[in-house]
Amino acid sequence: MGMRKGFSFRRVIAFAIIFSILINSLYFNLFSVYADDSAKNIDGFLQPIEEPITSAIKISNADELYAVRQNMMGTYILTDDIDMEDYPNWMPIGTKSEPFRGIFDGQGHTIKGLDINRSADMGTLYGNYMVSGLFGVCENATIKNLEIEDASISITVNNTLLIPSATLDSSYSSYAGIIAAKITDSSIIYNCHVSGNIDMVQQGEAPKPLYGGGIIGWVDNSVIADCYVYDGTIKTSSEASLMQEGGGAYSGGIASKITGQCTVNRCSNNATLSAVTHLNDDAIAGGIIGTSDNADDSIIYDIYNTGDISTSSGDGMD
Repeated sequence: MGMRKGFSFRRVIAFAIIFSILINSLYFNLFSVYADDSAKNIDGFLQPIEEPITSAIKISNADELYAVRQNMMGTYILTDDIDMEDYPNWMPIGTKSEPFRGIFDGQGHTIKGLDINRSADMGTLYGNYMVSGLFGVCENATIKNLEIEDASISITVNNTLLIPSATLDSSYSSYAGIIAAKITDSSIIYNCHVSGNIDMVQQGEAPKPLYGGGIIGWVDNSVIADCYVYDGTIKTSSEASLMQEGGGAYSGGIASKITGQCTVNRCSNNATLSAVTHLNDDAIAGGIIGTSDNADDSIIYDIYNTGDISTSSGDGMD
């Protein structure tokens, strides 16, 4: 009897190991982010970089990168490093009404000097959110094998429009991430790393949420894997003068906000994080994730943070 129990236990252990191997194999095949025999190792990237799709559209300079917005469902590869000095105040690729739905493969190349400096009166953006990053809004998109170096994103929102709390939702928020402001609908961000600064400030009377993430601002039902932020600062600050439910400042090393069923794995952050509000709204900063909403089924593992974190809220702050 004892031998049968032992035998059964060994079978359970063996089955668990096989099941784990199958699940991991399914995961990597499902998202097409595994490396084959032709993959090459490049310094700074956590995973080998596979051979590009032969039919992909080649990008070798900033003008060609800007032209990606002409075909939001294309497949693209970088063939050279790109300096963005000729494109100050970059306009992100992909909007709420026309998101990027393609594949963008950096092939281990670097985009240097991404610069975004934007300000707006939220009263003129009623019913829309401001998005800032190399990409703006991505749906069912893949961005992989990319480095962005020395990015600078500076956002100022003047909130003069007091919106009833019952109607205050994500449509009145601002999102920023160095790779992308928002990804949704099973998008994948894989094998990317970045450095740079994000500084988001809201002024005026009525507070609306600010979300700043090192890789992505808002992750919804999507995947981030093998990504890291190696240097920089991420700061969200609300200077609104009136109290309103639903405001706040949220900073995250990898992502500021996750919703739905997300996966974040093998990611790390070394950027300095801060979140500040001058009223009693939320001021939240997290080394990997800033905040979550309806994300109980998300899977987050093999992560770590080495960046300093500070938060403060209430009257009388510096």
